[in-house]
Amino acid sequence: MSPQTARQRLRAALSHPLVRFLLMIGIAVGAFFLLITILQIDTARVVTAVADVRLELFLLVCLCVYGVVAGNAARWDVLVRQQVPVTYRRAFIVWQLTFFVNLLLPLRGGDLGRLVLVSRMTGASKARLVALEFIDRTIDFSSMLALAMVLLLFLPLPPGIKTGIMALFGVVLGGVVCLLLVGHFFREPAGSSPRRILAKFAEGARAIRGLRPLLTAFVVAFLPWLWETGMMVLMGRAARIDLGFPVAMAVLFSVNLSFLIPTPAQVGAYEGLGVATLIFFGVDRSVAVAYMFLFHLAHICAHTVLGLILFLRIRKELPLKGLSWSEQQPTDGDGNGASPS
Repeated sequence: MSPQTARQRLRAALSHPLVRFLLMIGIAVGAFFLLITILQIDTARVVTAVADVRLELFLLVCLCVYGVVAGNAARWDVLVRQQVPVTYRRAFIVWQLTFFVNLLLPLRGGDLGRLVLVSRMTGASKARLVALEFIDRTIDFSSMLALAMVLLLFLPLPPGIKTGIMALFGVVLGGVVCLLLVGHFFREPAGSSPRRILAKFAEGARAIRGLRPLLTAFVVAFLPWLWETGMMVLMGRAARIDLGFPVAMAVLFSVNLSFLIPTPAQVGAYEGLGVATLIFFGVDRSVAVAYMFLFHLAHICAHTVLGLILFLRIRKELPLKGLSWSEQQPTDGDGNGASPS
């Protein structure tokens, strides 16, 4: 076998979702023990803390993960109906696949896959969908920032979280300014290719009619954050620690900053930031490590089970014709779905 053939076979094997999942689990285990080594934590105490977790509550946390998917899909559905014909059921499927792909790719690569999937399903312009995604992320970060500002009123937060809040404020402000500038200056798809792409992006941003869908999406955006905070409180009870709602929200905010670190599923960074925040609030180090390991594992298991089922059901259709949308409506002349009345 030639070296080139061996490399091709290796790449083919690594591209299989099951192989990537096993590799991710291996990385997670390695990161877990690296974290224990860095913090000089007694491994035996961590194992004892994991074994002492109430299994029925842990399984309930695993099921509650789908509530986070449902909340994100609801926020996105409010906006996507302005661009393409979609039902909430399809929005949920798309978001579940997004979370599944994010387990395999760094820097939330599943978000890009979501745009490709919706474009393939509906024929909508990718540039217009990028604008939709940009608005959705800005609204999501805005709700996260609002909750973080409320936290500042009730808790003394670690310096890292305060820095994250300031960075998030900059991201939200930059997103709003970008949308306003692009929407104002690029109204006609004329001139160079970059200008035509920006014009399509601006067209997608202006497709959101009025403030009502934006305000609705902003209100709905709080649901997955509050739901997952409740999951953290429930996980605290499973791990036999008293984790109040404000502390749980602070931990949730810190772990969500881990997407900035380019590792699949934020493995290692997710646990590290969560453990550091729990220790700041007085949780025992061994219990904090066990808590974060199991909480992240609940997400990985839940997203893998349903995500793999959905992936295997649709992957043969996508290269040829995309998903079959029985609810699909006629498209406009540009190939973009007409907005439902």
